[in-house]
Amino acid sequence: MQRTALRAAADPAPVRPPWELEHNMMANLLRTRALRIAHSLTSLLLAIRAWMLRGSQFRAKRVVVEHEQALPASADKVFPLLCPKREYDWIENWKCEILYSDSGYAEKDCVFVNLATYETWVLTRHEPENYLFEAAVFANHVVMKVELSLFDRPDGTSSVKARCTATAVTHVGNWFVGGSARNRLKTRLQKLFSQLEHYLITGEMLRAKRAKERRAR
Repeated sequence: MQRTALRAAADPAPVRPPWELEHNMMANLLRTRALRIAHSLTSLLLAIRAWMLRGSQFRAKRVVVEHEQALPASADKVFPLLCPKREYDWIENWKCEILYSDSGYAEKDCVFVNLATYETWVLTRHEPENYLFEAAVFANHVVMKVELSLFDRPDGTSSVKARCTATAVTHVGNWFVGGSARNRLKTRLQKLFSQLEHYLITGEMLRAKRAKERRAR
């Protein structure tokens, strides 16, 4: 054992070839430069954000969209369907999570999340006797106020009036509100009430394929 230990102590440490040392130095240099670049980019992004928020206070943009449509049923039959739980009956691919409701259905102060858009809805007004429905809707960059009212017609049908007020809360929201928001909200309301109309007539959900066929006629 003594001889083995003496032999091991006498053996010189392995010498690394010059190319390996050069490779390690180059890797360390590149790693250092990458960290400096990442730090510079972070500083640049923070500077851009500060520049965007400079000077005067943020001024939100707003858009208002209104839509009115006749429905083939009386208001007392239509109004209960304006409910996150009942919408599973007539909105294709509808998914929501009801966070708060004493009854389990739509009611004043009910809170639910639309799992398709991740919007949080708070029902600020819910009056079945007057057929009035209002909600505050919170999205990532926009806050909306949604107002729905139903009116009976002499022939036993009804009419629904919808008004959506979208207000930006960030610069991204301003870009959306100032651009495509009006058309998107209008299309969303038209699609919603077309689905509701179909359900009132047939008692069945309007599927996307059938809706496409109806538009093609």
